[in-house]
Amino acid sequence: KPTQGRVYLNATVSSLLEVGTGFDDELTGHENIYLSGAILGMTRTQIQRHYQDIVRFSGLTRFLNTPIKRYSSGMSLRLAFSIAVHLQADVLILDEVLAVGDYEFRRRAVDKMAQISEEENRTILYVSHQLNTVKNICRQGIFLDQGHVRAQGDIDSVLSAYTASADVEEHAIYEFDKPQNLADSKGYARRLVVLDESGSPCPEARLGERIQIQVDFHLQQNLGDVCVSLHIYTLAGALVNSTQSKPTALAKGDYSARFVMNEFNLGTGTYKLSVQISANLQVFEHLRHKASLHVSNISKRSRMQLIPEALIVTPMQVDIFENAYVK
Repeated sequence: KPTQGRVYLNATVSSLLEVGTGFDDELTGHENIYLSGAILGMTRTQIQRHYQDIVRFSGLTRFLNTPIKRYSSGMSLRLAFSIAVHLQADVLILDEVLAVGDYEFRRRAVDKMAQISEEENRTILYVSHQLNTVKNICRQGIFLDQGHVRAQGDIDSVLSAYTASADVEEHAIYEFDKPQNLADSKGYARRLVVLDESGSPCPEARLGERIQIQVDFHLQQNLGDVCVSLHIYTLAGALVNSTQSKPTALAKGDYSARFVMNEFNLGTGTYKLSVQISANLQVFEHLRHKASLHVSNISKRSRMQLIPEALIVTPMQVDIFENAYVK
C-alpha cells in the first residue's frame, strides 16, 4: 500500500497507463482521437495540427470511421499510443502498454520513443519487464522490488542487478498455493514438474534431448473447452516458446497436462515458465514466471539460435490426463 511521499511537478505530463484510456466504444476512431486527446490535455488546435501524424503513425487510416468497439486490442493500442506520443508533453509516462502490440508496431514504437528522448529532449518514464526494450530506450533506470529501490543508476548496471536478483534456483517440482478465494475459483494449478526423457523429475534439461513439463491442476466444477498453456521466457522477458493444449470439456476433478518437446533447442541458460488455464476462452488461472528451467550442455543436434523479442514456435506435444500426478 502507498505510505507517503511528495511529487514536485514543473512540467507538462502525458501518460498512457492502460490501453484505450479515454476511448468511447460507441465512437469511431476519428472521434476518439479528439476525445482521447482532450482527456490527455491536448487542445483542439493541437489535435488538428498533429491529426495526420497520429493517423499515419497508427496505420489505421482505413478504419477511422469504424467504432472502437470493433477494434482489436492491438488496434486500440496503436491509436492510443499514437495520440499519447504526439502530445507535446515534457514527460511521457508509459506502463507496459506495448505488451499487446504486434512486432512491427512495437519496433516503430520503440524507435519513436527513442526519437522523443534523444532528438526532442523530452523525458520518458517507461515501466516494463521487457528488458530488451528498456535497454533500447532508457539511459537511466530504477529497479523496484516490493516498493523498495533495489538499484538506481545507468541502465546496464540496473538491468544487471535485476537479472542477478531473479529466482533461478534449480528445482524439478514447483508447488503452488491455492487461491485465497477458493469458493469463487473455477480451478487452480497445483504444481509444475520438469521431467527428463525417462519421465523422472529433474532440475535441469539438456539441449537436443527430450523434455517434459507437467502441470497438475484441479477443477472446482465441470467446464467446457478447458485449455492449459505454457509460456517460456528468457530472464530478460523475451517470449521464446508458447504452446497450449487442445480445448477439452472436463468434469470436476484433478488433471495433469504434459507438454513434451522431443528435441529441446532453445539454447543454454535459465528460462522462466508461466502457466495459464482457461475455460471457454476465459482465463481463470495465470501463474507468471512461477517456475524456472535450467538448460545446459550444447548438443550437436541443436542449431536454432535464441532470437530476442521473437516467438520461436518449436513443436511441442500436449496431452491432458486424469489424476496423473508424478509421485
